[in-house]
Amino acid sequence: MRSSILYLVVSFLFFISFIFFVFFYKITDIKTYELTLSSKENNIHPLDVILDSSRNIIYRNTFVKNSLRTIQTDFSIEEKYIHKCEVTQNEFNLFVNLQNAKFKNSELPSLTFNHRVSGQLNAPVTGVDFYQAERYCHSKQGRLPSKEEWEAVANTLNGYIYPWGNTFSNDDSPYLDPLLNTTKKCGKISTTSNHYQVFDMGGNVSEWVTSDDGPLIKGANGFDQDKILSSLNFVSRKIDPDTKSPRVGFRCIFDKPISGEKTSKIADGEYIIGVPQKSDYAVFSSLLNGNQNKSFLNKGKDIKFDQTLKVGTYEVTVEQYKKFLQDPLVRLNVYAIENQPFNHSYIPLNWNLQLATLSNPVTGVDWWSAYAFAVWSGGRLPTQDEWSYIYLKTEPQRIEFSQIDYLESVYLTCPVVGDSVCGLNGNVSEWTSSIVFSSDGSAEVIYKGGNYKLPPDETNEPEYMQSVSPYYRSDTLGFRVIL
Repeated sequence: MRSSILYLVVSFLFFISFIFFVFFYKITDIKTYELTLSSKENNIHPLDVILDSSRNIIYRNTFVKNSLRTIQTDFSIEEKYIHKCEVTQNEFNLFVNLQNAKFKNSELPSLTFNHRVSGQLNAPVTGVDFYQAERYCHSKQGRLPSKEEWEAVANTLNGYIYPWGNTFSNDDSPYLDPLLNTTKKCGKISTTSNHYQVFDMGGNVSEWVTSDDGPLIKGANGFDQDKILSSLNFVSRKIDPDTKSPRVGFRCIFDKPISGEKTSKIADGEYIIGVPQKSDYAVFSSLLNGNQNKSFLNKGKDIKFDQTLKVGTYEVTVEQYKKFLQDPLVRLNVYAIENQPFNHSYIPLNWNLQLATLSNPVTGVDWWSAYAFAVWSGGRLPTQDEWSYIYLKTEPQRIEFSQIDYLESVYLTCPVVGDSVCGLNGNVSEWTSSIVFSSDGSAEVIYKGGNYKLPPDETNEPEYMQSVSPYYRSDTLGFRVIL
């Protein structure tokens, strides 16, 4: 009896010693960066609300996605005058007649003279290509506005996102027939004019402008199905300069007042153009797929606000993962997720080779292993929404990732001075905890961020994501934890 009690005591002491060994051996060197997630309603930019409610439309529209990448800049205007109205059918018809009188058959009429509303000569001229619009403006001692000039006028010095303000209005499309919405008399809908009394910049017809990338069109038109997006001042569309469309017209800009031309003086000053920096969502919303992603502004189940996250400053290193493998409880699957496969191995790909560079991010770990490590360290994997939020909120503190074709130490992925979250836009891609279902019904896990084998210009935006099997292992895929 005494020997049995002694055996139990010794076993108990051994067990306690074992537990203490495990807890003291667990890593304590995961450096973290504190980030507060806040969603105070009064801090949400009007553009964020618009984009958040239009994610599925954005996903299908290349021109909106591209425009959302337009960096906000300052633009100076001094002594400029712009047409109050889009050039009308009558005005362009007089130009054609005059040119052909001087130079026989030198100018083609617009296509609007051939459709059923050609009699509305005070409606905007359409069916005019970029070169015809240029020639018309030059004949009036003016020119087509640049993309920046057009947008500055639409923004006004107030920095509006629509010509009339920050709230979308569909007043400019009062008719069921889209053709009627593109043939209205100038200024018929006064609520859509801007503060300079420049009319129809967000409706009637889209307008030709110039840019460093060639001809573009700006502004919505009566045929657009997504006017809430195409009416945004910063949205541009690139089309062939030879295009003659019933949806596209133009107006001119001048360096001085021109007799006979109905113009408005553009207020002199510094304008802000591009996607507003105060908008959190705009930067990375452009490629979000509403079926697989929830905006953090949507307050979805995957993200909690008004809390502080302790984000791993670096991706988990080879040295840290080595300690994980040396823990006896790991071999007993104590930290595994409930449905981890039987006989699962935590050993990464090419593990012996990885041990030669302990400060590199560990790679070749599948999702099951990354999940178990996160639990073992006392934390968890971030959701894909959290990862995007972290990327967005720490962007000013990151250094630009230069393309390399090899892994480097995690300590080389941050600025020398100051704390930050490092390596989000390079080195290795990172597992998240977010699961999606493929077309065949199988579960896949989202990973985020670029890696050393992918061009950074394709992956260094926070919306970039891929989904793969949780069994997937790659020398370009690692992870970080939230504690």
